[in-house]
Amino acid sequence: MNKTALVKDSRKKDGSLVVHTSKARRDDLLSFAVEPYNIRVRIDPFNEDQRIDALQAKNTLYHATPLHRLERVLSSGLVVSESFCSDNKGRYLCLTEDLGSAITFSYKSIPKSAEARLIVGAVGLDKNRLPKSLKNQLEEDQRFENGIITRASIAPIFFSELILADLEGDNYNLKEMAKAIETAYGILVKAIDYDLSTARFEFRQR
Repeated sequence: MNKTALVKDSRKKDGSLVVHTSKARRDDLLSFAVEPYNIRVRIDPFNEDQRIDALQAKNTLYHATPLHRLERVLSSGLVVSESFCSDNKGRYLCLTEDLGSAITFSYKSIPKSAEARLIVGAVGLDKNRLPKSLKNQLEEDQRFENGIITRASIAPIFFSELILADLEGDNYNLKEMAKAIETAYGILVKAIDYDLSTARFEFRQR
């Protein structure tokens, strides 16, 4: 993630250059000249709206899945019997309104192998489109902050969007992957690079 700053130069009495920096304001796009070299520099803005919670859709629950299981979720839905979460009542699906928490939770379940790609897909579930029977049995997850559980499977027809998050930033074909998923499953896909440590994201441009 690029942390952008406003840069201003000044000179000491001996002629050496002193550089001062400060955070850029939202939506700024600045150019300035460094004298006497007449260098033009363009600075991309450091936008506060790039925190992951800015990407969360209203009234939406998320469930994130590592890349190696994503195709099955998109084709078969979220299936309770395949969930790794369980309590004394049996297996359940873990959902959340916190997109960042969903991605982090999924990241922890990615196999720790050399060939594993650190990409997760978070499907969004618009609560207004969910069946009343499913909404009525949603419960608070006592073991996961901001978590909500359901003991009912959820069909793909109720998926409103997919956030495809690259946690490495070096998977060059992420955009192509997103386009292929949109074509195959008819779901809106947003491809992003996501930094787990700062909870900030950038839309993938390439």
